[in-house]
Amino acid sequence: HISWLNHLGYDIRSLAPQLFPKQLPDSLSPPSLNPTGLIFSGKKKTKNLGVQSGFLAHIGERHSGDAASLSAPPRSALKKDLSELIPTRLGAASDPPFGEGILVSRTPEGQAVVSSVPAANTIYRDVFTTVFNSSYFLPFTFVVHNAQQDAFYFVKEQIWNSNSDREQLKRLGGNVNTTFHDNENASGSSIDVKIHGASYVVNLRYGTTADKEKQRLLHHAKANAIKKAWHREREALKANTLTTIDWMVAEQDEITKLGSASNYEGEYIHDPQLYPELAEDPYNIRFVKKSTDSSSKKRRRRRGICKLWRLDELC
Repeated sequence: HISWLNHLGYDIRSLAPQLFPKQLPDSLSPPSLNPTGLIFSGKKKTKNLGVQSGFLAHIGERHSGDAASLSAPPRSALKKDLSELIPTRLGAASDPPFGEGILVSRTPEGQAVVSSVPAANTIYRDVFTTVFNSSYFLPFTFVVHNAQQDAFYFVKEQIWNSNSDREQLKRLGGNVNTTFHDNENASGSSIDVKIHGASYVVNLRYGTTADKEKQRLLHHAKANAIKKAWHREREALKANTLTTIDWMVAEQDEITKLGSASNYEGEYIHDPQLYPELAEDPYNIRFVKKSTDSSSKKRRRRRGICKLWRLDELC
């Protein structure tokens, strides 16, 4: 038990030096904790009892002469042991996105590596290894469809790979729901492949880079996080509970009616570039007043001076 306490960062020798009487000087070693000099031993009593702490005497009676003899407290007869509440099946309760026995990991360069165990489905293993191996695996996941599904994102820069990958994905048949979407925009063309499951959505985009796709997803994630944060403020005002900002009465009415305050905007507390897991978290959003343009401030100040001194013609 001493070793795992050390692993947790507890220095027992510093917190309770009396449990290590052999390492204490003779003048500091309490007689009740000395294994060779207990006040009340099994054979005889010492002649000179002296003055000692009742707490130390109680420890001596329980034979806690050193740290090795410490024992755990007795189990309660009223409360259930938490260890008995651990489920028999460890791990996620939902099925893995690529099937049982298939693991997707990420290299330091951000590329996906698909590995599997011999007992994995051979068709699933061949298809997913061919399609996702060496693609770029983005370092975050989002929750979609009312937090019912985890979304994973992959990128392939070459769009011509989509044709051969499409043929591979057809081998899965009706067991896997796969959709294809062609996109045309000002930045170019791209193809999206989505693999839908009961608890997950795997997204694979062709024709872009990992950095561009990451910025695009983070942009949408910030909009969703701000929207959720405003919704939380609105519900807090309706319930008359604590809000993140002490809003003015006019701002409270605006948030209640329109869902947000026009003179405030949301910004991240923690940078999603460093903490991408917090990109869509509304608790990572704080509201700050919008900064007005300095030139517009000067124009308003000049107009006010002109009206004050009746210099409208010169202004």
